[in-house]
Amino acid sequence: MGAIFSRPKPPPPPPSRLEESIERQENREQQREVNARRRTTSRRRARAAGGMAQLMTGDATARGRDTAATEGLSQTLGAGRNPRG
Repeated sequence: MGAIFSRPKPPPPPPSRLEESIERQENREQQREVNARRRTTSRRRARAAGGMAQLMTGDATARGRDTAATEGLSQTLGAGRNPRG
């Protein structure tokens, strides 16, 4: 019976601009964190793969590669043919 005589509750107020701006800032910060994590993982992968250090090796069989697969290259290419190396 109390619902008959009570006034209906007013609708909740619309979100203020301050709350919207705070939410946008939080979303931006989350995106920055995600991008930072992606950058660090890509750097780790690049370091693990070798990058420039692997390209600058002295011979064709660097870093434990199979010597039988590159034996043909060692006769015509590689550090043995380089007059400076």
